[in-house]
Amino acid sequence: EFARKRLQDTKELRRVAGGSKFDIHEYEKQVGSLTARVEKAQFDLDSCTIKAATDGYVTQVRVRPGQMAVPFPSFPVLTFVNLDSIAFIAGFSQEPLTNIKKGNLAEVIFPAIPGRSFQAHVVRVLPTMAEGEIAPDRKMFSFNTQLPAGQVPVQIKIDDNISTYDLPLGTDAVVATYDMSSPFWSHVAIIRKILLRMQSWQYFLRFH
Repeated sequence: EFARKRLQDTKELRRVAGGSKFDIHEYEKQVGSLTARVEKAQFDLDSCTIKAATDGYVTQVRVRPGQMAVPFPSFPVLTFVNLDSIAFIAGFSQEPLTNIKKGNLAEVIFPAIPGRSFQAHVVRVLPTMAEGEIAPDRKMFSFNTQLPAGQVPVQIKIDDNISTYDLPLGTDAVVATYDMSSPFWSHVAIIRKILLRMQSWQYFLRFH
């Protein structure tokens, strides 16, 4: 504001008494430079306000008063948990992959909820696994390295209401899927359901 006032006075002086035109250019340059600094400072200040794109909550805040946050994605200052969509992912070995299809029945048991099984169904089989990722590197990919056999991620949806149990995100569970398209697998599914319920009842035995 002081620089703008000085520029205005210099223009008025030139109009009245023939002041220096060079001084006017210098003060205009100074006003423009200071205005740009103010705009940059305002942008930096506005960037300090973090707005969530969806409903959720913040956990694990890693920044403390006095620390400086820098715009590097590899060093986040907090973790945001998105509550708009919660996915249940189960990992299956690759042998039964051809029998796991969208819409198949499934059952879920939780170690935190012993003696209970919950009905679910397969939403989709995810088309990629972490073992198929190739990171950019200056070295060529070699098959001499023994790659582990990864598990196939399968997204499921629990049909029963489990909201009353207040399970935290990341809770461990056991999932079984059933292919009921043939009579043979229907009989096997009955055995698997019995074994799953036996395993769920074993969770009552806990030693801390």
